[in-house]
Amino acid sequence: MPRTYRRKTSWGSTPLEEIERAASEVKGGKSIRSVAKERQIDRSTLRRYIKRGTHRRVFSEEVEKELAEHIKKLAEQFHGISPKKCRELALELAGRNNIVGNKPRQKLQESSSEESDVPIPFEDTSEYESSSDERSEPDVSDLVVGDFVIVRFASKSRSHHYIGLVDSFADNEVSARFLRRIRGITSSKKPTFVFKENDEASFPRKDVLKKLPQPQQAG
Repeated sequence: MPRTYRRKTSWGSTPLEEIERAASEVKGGKSIRSVAKERQIDRSTLRRYIKRGTHRRVFSEEVEKELAEHIKKLAEQFHGISPKKCRELALELAGRNNIVGNKPRQKLQESSSEESDVPIPFEDTSEYESSSDERSEPDVSDLVVGDFVIVRFASKSRSHHYIGLVDSFADNEVSARFLRRIRGITSSKKPTFVFKENDEASFPRKDVLKKLPQPQQAG
């Protein structure tokens, strides 16, 4: 006997007009849950539609049409056009129409929180992973208490490098406190590195990659 296909979910089956009316009720003060239940619309579909509708439109319809026609002509002339080139054309058109771009993202070193959750790496760990210095045995035989060192902690997939202050020795084990980064408190917004209580670790001497020079005292 012939089989009749039946969808397992109702996603995508709600008319757009119905979703728009539901979104208007939500904007009027009702909750998404109550509106979705009342109109029998999938809650995640309604939430996704409302979220998508809050994005700010960049180009007007006229400018959008101009950009589309220009890209179409270039694609026909050069037998195709890359997505990168399309973005460049859009940026150029935005500049001609005095459309302000997005706010630049903050660099990773300017943490959005007051304090980072992990010790701060000295620099990009990929440089150490590919360098010959890591493969060779470093000379750390002259370590003393109070030295700043770069320590390697290996995980399953990569190595992480942190800056620590040597506190003590025990045979081939080294104990150190590690620096953490906090947001700079000066007008320059430069990061500040501090020690936290109980932020210590012990590790083999062979995990010390480099002994750092003593920092200069201010003043």
